Amino acid sequence: DLCDVGSSAMTVSTSLDRNGSDVVIQESIMPTLKSILEAALPSFLLVSVSLRFMDTIRDGANGCIEGTYDNSDFICTQQTTFSIVEYALRHIVHGTTCCILAATSRRGKQSNASSTDNNNSFGDQSTILLAASLAGIMTSASASQASDSLSENGGSAMTGLIAGSLIPPTMKFVSNICSRFHVTATMTNILLGGGVGVLVGGFMHLSGLALGFGSLTGVIRSLMRWKMVEMGNYTATEHSMFSLPRIWIHRVIRGVSGLIASIQRHLCQISASQGSYFYYSSAVSPTTNFDWVPVPIGLGFLHGCFMVYGSKIGMYHSLFLPLILLEMDSAGGKESASILGAMDECALVMVCAGICAANLIASPYARGERGGEGGGRESLSRQALKTNLFCGDFIE
Repeated sequence: DLCDVGSSAMTVSTSLDRNGSDVVIQESIMPTLKSILEAALPSFLLVSVSLRFMDTIRDGANGCIEGTYDNSDFICTQQTTFSIVEYALRHIVHGTTCCILAATSRRGKQSNASSTDNNNSFGDQSTILLAASLAGIMTSASASQASDSLSENGGSAMTGLIAGSLIPPTMKFVSNICSRFHVTATMTNILLGGGVGVLVGGFMHLSGLALGFGSLTGVIRSLMRWKMVEMGNYTATEHSMFSLPRIWIHRVIRGVSGLIASIQRHLCQISASQGSYFYYSSAVSPTTNFDWVPVPIGLGFLHGCFMVYGSKIGMYHSLFLPLILLEMDSAGGKESASILGAMDECALVMVCAGICAANLIASPYARGERGGEGGGRESLSRQALKTNLFCGDFIE
């Protein structure tokens, strides 16, 4: 996985020129969308903490900010401010961040290709940031429509990644057209910075891809949290040929989610007759309508074993972390955190913290047996324990 996605990573190889001397050749590596999504982890964490903080303030206001209204203009202003900020954090920030990261990290490949074709670069860093920001905001707002037709809120991260991947080739195409027709530099920058962003954002909206990926994120989140997958009817704001792609994509995802929901209902029927094999909480009861799918006893144990084993064979960055980020995408309130992240904390981080604490407790006795050795292990265990407890990291 690539950690630095601000520019395309470079691999260095050597070859011999005509005089027999070594020549260094640099080749750009295109980062994957998965690695770009992982690079947005700081944004996901900050949004999750901010939403949880806002939810705590809302609970402390005893319902004055959310739900009940009185004649006070201050209360209405607070409600409006919280709604706007919460909508931006849940539905706009993740998609825009992923779009900017995807566009800037994939710019190097297109720029190298354009330079080999004896053409000018298709835009500087500020131009591609402007185009990616416009496309990210438009596609994120379009993906938020999935929340109106899905029991679980949709997400904007995947649609932002797709939009960001379309920015560099689109900018190269528009730049070549402007160069062919001798368009002035000022007008070229306007078309690249503003026109490309609006073009990509409009394409993601009109094609239905933003709605589709947003709904797909909600389905994935429901499956990870063992919640019933329910899709409502999508109501287009306009009735024209431009709304047909979104309607058909929604129907396809609704059909897939309906198949998943039928399997979930069958599991609920089995749990009603074989209740001793399933775990029930206050939110799940075989005598009421199911909003949560009953969890088989022992599934958490198997999942913990799988997470520990998967982390040893490289599945954490290839599977676990992307699923954790998709689960956090556009989730609000008390559900803004990730249940998979909590399992990671329990199965990996806290176990490592226990081992480090045991090393610190046993260090004085170990030094006595080995004649004063073992100070390096004690120092490493102390540093790892602090990192485990306060940062949730460093399980190595």
